[in-house]
Amino acid sequence: MLDLLHTMDAVEDYILIPFEQGSVLFNESLQSIFILNHSASIIWCAAFEVEFLSELMSYLQQNYAIGEAQAELDIRQFCSNFNNRQLLLPSHKINEIQYNSYIQAIKPSLHHTFINEKIQLQLEISEHVFVFILADALLLKEMKETYADFISELSPYDEEQMKMKGKTKKMSIEVVGQSQYFEIYRDQQCVAQNMTLNGLFPYLFGLIFETLWQAVIKTSDLMFHACVMSKNNKTLLFPAESGSGKSTLSAVLMAHDWVFLSDELAIISMEKQIIKPSPLPICVKDSAREFLAKYYPQILTLAQYQRLDAKKVQYLAVDKPKSYLDNPELAPIKAIIFPRYDAKVICQFETMDKAQALKLLLMCGSSGRSLNSHECKQVIQLIEQLPCYSLLYSDIDLALEKINAL
Repeated sequence: MLDLLHTMDAVEDYILIPFEQGSVLFNESLQSIFILNHSASIIWCAAFEVEFLSELMSYLQQNYAIGEAQAELDIRQFCSNFNNRQLLLPSHKINEIQYNSYIQAIKPSLHHTFINEKIQLQLEISEHVFVFILADALLLKEMKETYADFISELSPYDEEQMKMKGKTKKMSIEVVGQSQYFEIYRDQQCVAQNMTLNGLFPYLFGLIFETLWQAVIKTSDLMFHACVMSKNNKTLLFPAESGSGKSTLSAVLMAHDWVFLSDELAIISMEKQIIKPSPLPICVKDSAREFLAKYYPQILTLAQYQRLDAKKVQYLAVDKPKSYLDNPELAPIKAIIFPRYDAKVICQFETMDKAQALKLLLMCGSSGRSLNSHECKQVIQLIEQLPCYSLLYSDIDLALEKINAL
């Protein structure tokens, strides 16, 4: 009985959320979750109705037609295995610094006067407008190649025109310096210095990415580390951890006429279960470069950059999904697929257990967002309402066949 008391005390501050495969215990302050199957859910609920272990055993025997030994065994297993069921969300360390921030202001090393007459490029992503202010001809060329399909005409930034479009979330990004070393300013605050051209664009990419998810955490939208692709009114969500081959898969799907909506940051309006596109260029790691060259020959001539983690990458520009940006309701989510490249598996596409799917989706949530109980219920609802699949593959053509057949 002592083990049971300790277990129940440990979950005193958790709320119980029904789930089709049992239930979910959620603690908002700890960002901790327990996913319970039906048997564990029954024991958990019944334990609050009785005072002694013997009463709980009798309850299980009478209501579920099991013997005394089995009832005791089930309770003991529930207690001993309970802690192993705990899932700490990425956001449980929300107050700890886990990464090098791209938007933290620092002291500049160069004397710089802001000049509004420089060439300005405008980039619109998911209701945000980023204004790049450049003076170096080399930077202009690199910027046009890296963000080609997002950048508007090379005309001075027009704030009034932007307001007429309803675009009010804007940010200026100014790159200054010589052809060898640069500083980056975000809204006239220095955020990076002594940047070489080799590391400049990965930093700009990270700056935009961090700005987007910092903005989203102030809204009711949810974020997941996932790519999002759409075709024939069928939008698929591909949540995955880094290194799973998600970006390579999204590039191949795009080459087969799928509309690219997102590679890194999937922003979901849970009220309507639709995607808010954030189609940043696809970050292609050096290991995928030769493979993708048969779909995108130009990738062999693209500039190569080095990220802060020392990985060599290239940026593959994507077509701007204008119709989806103008009307996000064109992209209701139809299914969730958890992909992972595995050299030992040719192609394995299976319906996924909903409890496992819920666990994986929660672990792909943005580490910059603390989940509340209402949002936790929405994520559970999303999993319950949509078909979920796992995709292990090494043969990309067979993987495409499975995806297209949905």
